[in-house]
Amino acid sequence: MNDIEPILFLSVMHCTGEHGKSAKFMREELGVKALSACVGRRSYLNYGNDFGYMFASGGVKALVESAKTVIFEEALPADYGIAPSDLAGKICIRDAHGSYTRKNAESLRSWDNRYPTIIRTPDLKEQVGEKAIYIPCAIDYHDRLFHGDKGAMDTDKVIIAHAPSNPTIKGTALLVEAMKEFEKNENVEIIYSQGEPNAISLFRRKMANVYFDVIADGSHYGYHGIIGVAGIEAAAQSQVVIGNFEIDLAHSKDFPAYPYSSLETVADIIGTIQKFIVFPKERRAAQEVWRDWAYFHRNRATETEKLITWIKTLSPYS
Repeated sequence: MNDIEPILFLSVMHCTGEHGKSAKFMREELGVKALSACVGRRSYLNYGNDFGYMFASGGVKALVESAKTVIFEEALPADYGIAPSDLAGKICIRDAHGSYTRKNAESLRSWDNRYPTIIRTPDLKEQVGEKAIYIPCAIDYHDRLFHGDKGAMDTDKVIIAHAPSNPTIKGTALLVEAMKEFEKNENVEIIYSQGEPNAISLFRRKMANVYFDVIADGSHYGYHGIIGVAGIEAAAQSQVVIGNFEIDLAHSKDFPAYPYSSLETVADIIGTIQKFIVFPKERRAAQEVWRDWAYFHRNRATETEKLITWIKTLSPYS
């Protein structure tokens, strides 16, 4: 694989941590030379990257110069201070995760029409185009943060987690309104995780047994259901994942054996929580289904092999 190595993953702005994981998976699963670096104001949190807090363009350029494949998270090379001349002879890929691509689809289209792009959620095909390849973010099943909490599985309490990275799109207001119904109910708890490093968020959320993902009406925002990273992380943590899954039927081939569950209104949310209170055994059985789905269909070895195989088919930037 020397023709594509070393592989450099560059993250900017929000630094989701997925690039740090991808580089790690390549090293551990396939022995590939891969590194990750975060460039931007939140990079001091590192997010699992090999290099962080890299404001100086000289440091970024030095990493790019040493790489044969460069994968840019969401944004374009210019946003990293990288000129076209810096990329000559290298394989260059844009890695589209979600919100940034949805908001900037028009300005990104000139790149996506010419150069390779990975999409991490299948609905992005509508923004990026059919030339992109869909490779979902994988689960690190060796990381104990993805091992569900035994207490959360065994308890009869309904312990809910919700990570409102974008409260409007996530429909957080609907969940807040529904939770008023359970303010005095000792059998219902909720964990809100917002603005935290991914590792801390995962540690807090693993104590839950139910996860509410995107529950807003997707027709208003162009974003539906559980097709993102947080919901898949929750599934791996043995949580029942709830969302508005209208779009998932259109992408069923991307979600084989998907444990389908849907809701749209405050009344739906209240009814779902009440069902889990009354039938804890059924909730525990559903948790096992979600966990098995995540580990089988978002396996880090499988997805990493798929990514490397695709990269080897690409031509250098010109």
